Formats: sequence, structure tokens, C-alpha cells
Amino acid sequence: MVYRSQQMAAELVTENYYAEELQFQKKIDARAAANSLSRKVAIEYIDAQDAIVVSFPAECLKENIKGNIYFYNPASGKQDRIIPITMDAQGLQVIAAGKIAKGTYSVQVEWSMSDKAYSTDIPFTKL
Repeated sequence: MVYRSQQMAAELVTENYYAEELQFQKKIDARAAANSLSRKVAIEYIDAQDAIVVSFPAECLKENIKGNIYFYNPASGKQDRIIPITMDAQGLQVIAAGKIAKGTYSVQVEWSMSDKAYSTDIPFTKL
């Protein structure tokens, strides 16, 4: 059996494994940075306003953050949405609920502030 394993080809899954590993490490670092903030990014649907509200930690209020909110629907890629972050002075971003179809989403919030990347994933269901 040892002889046979030595005879088998050992090919890489991807040609750019080192570059992809670095990108993966950057995602891990961005998630760790987001987890180190005073609280996590939160998302909720407010029926009375027919709006989806994303709230950011207090640290984000002091900074000019740039990034996007990604709504990924595993049942239908046609319902995926990318919304640029434009939070108000209270650290809230209000999204018109009509922009997002009913369904279950994996919401990924990626942003940068002070030249540091942050990322978090939040499950979300719009009924």
C-alpha cells in the first residue's frame, strides 16, 4: 500500500493556492477585527416602516467607513443584492424593504475603516 501511494499523482486543487490562502487569511482577519468591536453589526426588519435596518457598532460612528452589504439568497441567485454602506449619524442604515425579496439570506457586511478590513455574516429572513 505504501508503494501504491507513492505512485499516485499529487496534484494541487488550484494553481494559485498560495494567493488564495492569503485571501482566505485576510477574510479570517477581517472577521476577527469585526468580532473585536464593542458589539456586532445587527440587522432587523421593521414592519411598521417596511424597512430593513442595519446597525453598526459605536466605533464606526467616528470613522468614514466604506463597504458593502451583500444579501445572498441560497435558493435563488436572482434575488442576491449588493447595497453600498451609507449609514447615518446614529450608525444605522435603512434599506427600503422593497429592494429585498421575501426569503432567507446570508447577509455579509464588509467594510473598511482606518485602513483596516472588517467582515461579518448574519443570517436574515424577510417574511
